[in-house]
Amino acid sequence: MKKSSLKKLLFLFQAICMIVAVTVWADCTALAATSVANAEEFYSAVKNAGTSAVEILLTDNITIDSALSTPAIAVGSEQDITIDLNGKTMYFADATILSVNSGKLTLKNGSIEANAGNVAIAIENSAALYLENITGTASSGALIYSDSSAIYLNGAVLSASDGTSPVIELNGTDNKVYGSDGAEIQTIGSSITQAYNSANSSNGSSSQGTLVTVEVEDAYSVIIPESIDFGKLTYTDDESVKLAVKTGTIKAEYIISDGTQKLNVSVFGDGENGEFILKNGSDVLEYVFKDASGNVIQPNGVAASFAEAGSLDISLVIDRSALTKSGKYSGYLNFKFSLE
Repeated sequence: MKKSSLKKLLFLFQAICMIVAVTVWADCTALAATSVANAEEFYSAVKNAGTSAVEILLTDNITIDSALSTPAIAVGSEQDITIDLNGKTMYFADATILSVNSGKLTLKNGSIEANAGNVAIAIENSAALYLENITGTASSGALIYSDSSAIYLNGAVLSASDGTSPVIELNGTDNKVYGSDGAEIQTIGSSITQAYNSANSSNGSSSQGTLVTVEVEDAYSVIIPESIDFGKLTYTDDESVKLAVKTGTIKAEYIISDGTQKLNVSVFGDGENGEFILKNGSDVLEYVFKDASGNVIQPNGVAASFAEAGSLDISLVIDRSALTKSGKYSGYLNFKFSLE
């Protein structure tokens, strides 16, 4: 009985001690996050971090570059640093700004953007990088470089804004990338360039997307009249019949563009400045060009404009009261096409 009572007393004593210990730890030894508002404060907080777990809280967007530290802001062996972006954005302006060598770095709750021309975050020598609720964008260089290290993605969406920059560059033979469910995401080759979300695995299997790209070029097909023949004309000054008119059709078979452009068809004749003329040796006969609405189009003017496939009529007019010399006249009506 005494032995049993002693055990109960000892258990009660231990329980009281545990409660006291927890209370003392909560009140006296909890470490508050270090708030930083600019790049200099951020660098100082990382530089002064010891081997105990440290949390850094951003209170504003910051841009960090190599001017702060050469060669990089380093998280060393045995260090465990958490950076809470607090909904803010961290911009990496130069190459290899943040280096993790055998240590642990966690980035959470915000955005990271790299336009470094090279690697923005480098992890190596069995380092660990945790990205939690992070949106990351790479442009003109890799967002993350991993050499024999591990990357843990939990609610992370990583993408290349230019469609070509690697999101994650891999070097060495022992790199691991894990989804939010703890399953390893299989990596193929030396880089991951596609938009990438964290939890792409289930039931022990995993999947990985490949960015498929294609560039569709502007293109169009236009049919113009093969020829326009007025036949034989005779002189007349009768106002009711003096104008000889011949029509033709401009047809746009298809138009491939960005959707904001129109296919414009402009016209000009054989004259020195594009005048609409027909020639018989040194003799010249003028004609008038009209669009589908009957408007007179000047040389080098737009005769038709297409937003989509379709056809528009045109007409050529010769004033028979202006005929002065007989003979066979001819000339070219020229068309120029542009997407604008």
